[in-house]
Amino acid sequence: MVNKPTKESIIEILNNVPLDDTTLEQVHNIIKIDPIHVGLMSEHLQKLEFSEHATLARSLCERDHRGVVATLIRRTIEEKNLPRQKKFDLASLCQSKGIAVSIDLLKYILHFVPTSTVPVGKGEALIRILMKGTPIETGDLGASGKKFEVKFNKSRIRGMHGFDLTNASQVAVALDEYFIYECDKLKFDARPLIGNEPNRWNFVSGKRKKFYLLSEIVRQSGMDPKYACSIFVNAYSLYYSQMKRSEHLNLSLSLAEEFNSDGTLKEEYGYSNFIYKMCAFSLKYYATVEGFDGMIILNSELECMYITKEFIFETSLEELSSFIKENLKVAPPSLTPLAGTQGSSFGISL
Repeated sequence: MVNKPTKESIIEILNNVPLDDTTLEQVHNIIKIDPIHVGLMSEHLQKLEFSEHATLARSLCERDHRGVVATLIRRTIEEKNLPRQKKFDLASLCQSKGIAVSIDLLKYILHFVPTSTVPVGKGEALIRILMKGTPIETGDLGASGKKFEVKFNKSRIRGMHGFDLTNASQVAVALDEYFIYECDKLKFDARPLIGNEPNRWNFVSGKRKKFYLLSEIVRQSGMDPKYACSIFVNAYSLYYSQMKRSEHLNLSLSLAEEFNSDGTLKEEYGYSNFIYKMCAFSLKYYATVEGFDGMIILNSELECMYITKEFIFETSLEELSSFIKENLKVAPPSLTPLAGTQGSSFGISL
């Protein structure tokens, strides 16, 4: 029978061990961690379906300098606790709900990417732990009886459903073909204007002071903006493979409102309302085909925003466009060959 170690016996053993810097660090790492806490956290993470629950539990306890990591087990942030459609500080929300872990620990979890058979983004592990969620096929995780998408920094609004695997450059080629054909009917040769630059159809930022190609085609050919926008949306429908006829019509008409009578865009440079309306449609479409209940957007400084599906669906395209313009940063699509299948989608961040 092995006797249970006592304080004195442990000290006696340590006195007979040459304690260099490496050994001291090893001993410190052993004695500073409560194995009971590690075990409880490991069991808790396993219930949240983390395959690497034991390793993650030890990492969390090693970084727990105040002995409060257990609040991650005891306390939960519910969906009803999340402020809606406005920015909030996630660390402050945690503190208000009794989750007393440090900001450094929260940031460590934020950047932890779980092992998974499907792509998992940064931030998902943090939200899963804070909301006691589990991964699901539709959406990133399930918690509080709802399905959530989690977006970290410049995440693309593109899911696994309802988006054709069309390469981004194929949308550009379709735009070439559609507009050359329609301009020929108007006795206007659009070929020299369109050219063959890889980024010819990209939305251009204000820094380069370049007119949008669509605007120039409308202005120089005299094409009706409503018809031009319909052609434009036709090309994008290669990407939005489940776009409905009513969605096509509403988007085309809304985009056409951004043109002046001379065919130029009302905001001809930079991030115009034209772009924000396209982004707003992308968000509505994304929410529809993915079927999530809410989207949680966060950044590396633990700033956060929760956008509900009700707000996305019940808000008009124009109002949603204004909301995005006021609250989010937008990364427009890139229709160049190097952009791949993700290139046609918008990116959003706080």
